Amino acid sequence: MNGCTNAGTNDGGSVTDGSMDGGPDSGIGDGGLDGGEDADGGIDGGQCTIGIDCPVEEMMDIPAGSFMMGCNIDTDDECLTDENPYHFVSVPMFKIDKFEVTAGNYKKCVEAGVCTAAKTGGFCNFDLSGMENHPINCVDWYQSAKYCMWARKHLPSEAEWEKAARSSDGRKYPWGNTGLDCEHAMQNATSCGNNGTATVGSNPKGVSPYGVMDMIGNVWEWVEDDYHLDYTDAPQNGSAWICTPERCNYRVLRGGSWMDYYTYYLRASSRLVSDPSYYNGLAGFRCSRR
Repeated sequence: MNGCTNAGTNDGGSVTDGSMDGGPDSGIGDGGLDGGEDADGGIDGGQCTIGIDCPVEEMMDIPAGSFMMGCNIDTDDECLTDENPYHFVSVPMFKIDKFEVTAGNYKKCVEAGVCTAAKTGGFCNFDLSGMENHPINCVDWYQSAKYCMWARKHLPSEAEWEKAARSSDGRKYPWGNTGLDCEHAMQNATSCGNNGTATVGSNPKGVSPYGVMDMIGNVWEWVEDDYHLDYTDAPQNGSAWICTPERCNYRVLRGGSWMDYYTYYLRASSRLVSDPSYYNGLAGFRCSRR
């Protein structure tokens, strides 16, 4: 049985390997449970009112159907062990945000008195003039989950996120099997010369088969799942893999960031493990709805 694990115990990404260590912004830290956690590990708080304070966020339809999730050695020679085994998943129809949640929309949740303010300083985007259409970052898993709940959505499961990113043909990137460059994704592997995030949707060539933007680069994206060492015994119905009876200590992020220069992070099947209370300038999120 594949159980929970501590960060840094496999050869995949972790908060200790340099991708989520904060980099020059030194933004990673103990964010605590400032997103608001229930005794049972859930997220409490209110919801926005449609037509009044709910954010306007375009969502893309992801059709019901099966796909192969994880490491596809036929198209990808950079896979890590936690992406195995390559396995069949059947995902019900759902919607996912076309773009990463922006700093401007996250602020609306803060102004509604539901979300707590994101951290500031360094490469953090919250409450900075001119950064309203950049992805929110410097938020932990709890804050991300609370925003999605307020917006009448939820954090996507890993399976939902990966299907939205690569569809059913086992491609390496959302756009295909080649072409990791500055036109397809905001990242540092091909020396894009960026010093932070880009406005969401700035890389239209990187669009996924379902029209979802920025799934590689810009910011790592929190998903709902607890972290497991690999996909052995993972659910095959598209649901989030959550440890029971209590949640595991670590969560998963997907998609890579603007600062990442290791190409193996910048792939549709890549996974990163992190303490849910960590935050920095490299991590944000998007929401989905079933």
